[in-house]
Amino acid sequence: MKGLEEAKALYEAQGREMIRSLFPEYEGRIAAGLAGHGSECFGFDVALSRDHDFEPGFCLWLTDADDLAIGARLAHACRELFPPSVRERSAMGEKKLGVRRTSDFYRRYTGCSGAPETLEHWLSLPSWALAEATNGEVWRDDLGEFSAIRETLLHGMPEDVRRKKIAARAAEMAQAGQYNYARCLAHGESGAAQLALTEFVRSACSMVFLLNRAHAPYYKWIFRAMERLGKLAELKDALEFLLVGENDSAKYWATVLYSLRNRGVEDVFIACTDNLTGFANAIEAVYPRADIQNCIIHQLRNSSKYVSYKDLKALMADLKKVYAAVDEPSAEEALEAFSARWDKKYPKISASWRENWPNLSTYFKFPEELRRLIYTTNAIEGFNRQLRKVTKAKAVFPTDDSLLKMLYLAMLDITKKWTGRRQDWAVIHAQLAVYYADRMPE
Repeated sequence: MKGLEEAKALYEAQGREMIRSLFPEYEGRIAAGLAGHGSECFGFDVALSRDHDFEPGFCLWLTDADDLAIGARLAHACRELFPPSVRERSAMGEKKLGVRRTSDFYRRYTGCSGAPETLEHWLSLPSWALAEATNGEVWRDDLGEFSAIRETLLHGMPEDVRRKKIAARAAEMAQAGQYNYARCLAHGESGAAQLALTEFVRSACSMVFLLNRAHAPYYKWIFRAMERLGKLAELKDALEFLLVGENDSAKYWATVLYSLRNRGVEDVFIACTDNLTGFANAIEAVYPRADIQNCIIHQLRNSSKYVSYKDLKALMADLKKVYAAVDEPSAEEALEAFSARWDKKYPKISASWRENWPNLSTYFKFPEELRRLIYTTNAIEGFNRQLRKVTKAKAVFPTDDSLLKMLYLAMLDITKKWTGRRQDWAVIHAQLAVYYADRMPE
């Protein structure tokens, strides 16, 4: 059972009757519920949440005058109901249950006894404070004082303030994500780039909440809270991926490419890739003039992965008509014919070719000699395979440096054999000089 549910069950089972029997004249003046700091107030608590700052119980909120009259006695009666807490309290933890003045509860979050009254005050309040002031549930508030302030904080932010906050978040996103992130990568400062990316994601999350007219909670709950939003909740996965995505993501490849550029690779004519996630986007960001060619061999492997053996020969023959076509229009006609024959049985194959077609069809604009050079990444895969031969024989390396040294020595041995030259290199060089005349070095 969640902490919020436990709190309500305790109030309904014992708290309501305690108030009715001991403070009957104030029964209609005491607000009851659970709100404020803590994952249980947001409904995000799990078993792990109870290892610190967790206290079973509920909140009773009083006016200032009522607190002077019955506050001490009511607090004592509450303590008799609450089970003793044996959990540790963190440095930021505080006692949050039991009897509190309504004015004190809101003062912790707004700096005053209720809702802000000026635009400047609204503008200065952090979203996490407004989120904590309005989370949880209120089960009874006959007097209405506590709920009226809560409603104002939930839905009463002036539109001018909301728009100013949206504009500020947009400026932060542009500064951190569009400008500083790329510049940090260009300088080779990957740590600073990660900080810029984090700032971008933080501002983007805040923006999503503002567009939903909602308050973003403390950062450790912000992604879970995004799942509950009515609009743009689907951005949660994309923003989270920017922070924790695999190394095949665009941010990793951008770091690699910027490192190459900083070490002297000023331009790239044709980039041959095996279609790793984010690689094409990174190439476009760092070398925007580069032509990108996906590896045809990788595409063929993916296409044949789940094909029945009895269909394999005929299907691959039809695919060969696509990638071996004389030009792009002929290749597109062959793909249509392939789709007509095989889509009922293997619909994902033609869909994959169409999805990746912009980067699969690049080589059709080049002559035959250049096509043979760029249609596959097998050359680099062969190099990687030789490196793996060296490393797999040793299960454990004492340090990262020992691994790097072994790879470096292996690379020296491998490159000693690179003494040959492509027989058609002169032709290829001449073709490159034609297609990239304005960029070809003298």
